[in-house]
Amino acid sequence: YVDFWATWCGPCIQESPHFESLSKEYAGKDIVFLPVSTDTNNKAWKRFITAHKKQLSQYNSVDKTMHSGWSIYYIPRFVLIDKDFNIVSAYAPRPSNPEAKEMIDSLLK
Repeated sequence: YVDFWATWCGPCIQESPHFESLSKEYAGKDIVFLPVSTDTNNKAWKRFITAHKKQLSQYNSVDKTMHSGWSIYYIPRFVLIDKDFNIVSAYAPRPSNPEAKEMIDSLLK
């Protein structure tokens, strides 16, 4: 479950606790929660991560190929990928939406 987000994005910040909570709920299961910041200001991103003490490993990418190849034109954007690296949903539900758990549960069966 990939979360494309940025420190300046209000809806992204609102979803972050839900993303972290789901990651704890599914700890030990065959799923990875991957937060990827799209911040272009690396120092601001690092300050934010330090100040907010995130539980998940955090990543930052400004790779234009990734953004165009994955059509990341707006955030927050959630992508659900199966264990064979097939995209199940390029526009997966936000973690605050109960449908996110339903999709994850269906993949883990």
